Amino acid sequence: MSNVPKMKKGKGGGYVPTKQSNTLAYVLGGVAIVVIIAVLGFFLWHNSNSSKNQKAGDKAAAVAQLSKSATFTAGKPDAKTTVDIFSDFQCPYCAQLEQQSGAEISKAVDDGSLQVRYHIVNFLDENSASGDYSSRTAGAMIAIAKSSMAADLKQKAWMATYAALYAKQPKEKAAGGSSDWANADIAKIAAEASQGAGAALPADVTKAITDGADAASGKSSASAEMQLLQQVGGQGTPTVLHDGAPVDALGNPGWLSGLLK
Repeated sequence: MSNVPKMKKGKGGGYVPTKQSNTLAYVLGGVAIVVIIAVLGFFLWHNSNSSKNQKAGDKAAAVAQLSKSATFTAGKPDAKTTVDIFSDFQCPYCAQLEQQSGAEISKAVDDGSLQVRYHIVNFLDENSASGDYSSRTAGAMIAIAKSSMAADLKQKAWMATYAALYAKQPKEKAAGGSSDWANADIAKIAAEASQGAGAALPADVTKAITDGADAASGKSSASAEMQLLQQVGGQGTPTVLHDGAPVDALGNPGWLSGLLK
């Protein structure tokens, strides 16, 4: 049967169509709202997934960058275990990690079971008495890293200086530190530590550290390393990573032996 509108008698004897029920309009309106909600939901879900995928892709790219941007890499390329350590020479917790695990790290590097990629950052410059201690010490480490020393001696000098700078770390301003090491003092610390490790620094390296020749490159390198730390999800120093994943190095004194098993 065709859907013929019902008629009713109007004024003056004529017939006019009766008004149609609003039910159909309500149904269509409801369907439209459901469709809009579904489309909006899909749009939000798609954007959320895209954002998550983008972040995951960015982090994967940052993790891949770890092997290319280290301030210094110690240990053999074929070592069974590789870790990344982000540290700042003004960071007291980094000094604590070095005191806790430094000797064990050095032993594992020396016996060929561990490779360490050190990433020196400088976000605590403003906490130092001089305002640039983190950057200047980063520059000193770059001076050693780019020296003409034989690879084995360079590694000894670099790691010995790294340990010595933490052993003689100046206090932060907030902890009452009124001064920190001048460049000449840093050079002396590096020279004595390297000599003690059987890897005397060449005169041009100690001069470069004394003159602050690599302070600018130390600042830019450390700033770039800080950006990388944030990209891999790090929140501060020290940060230790294994295969790009964080390791609770301070909270777990046995962290390294666990990785070396």
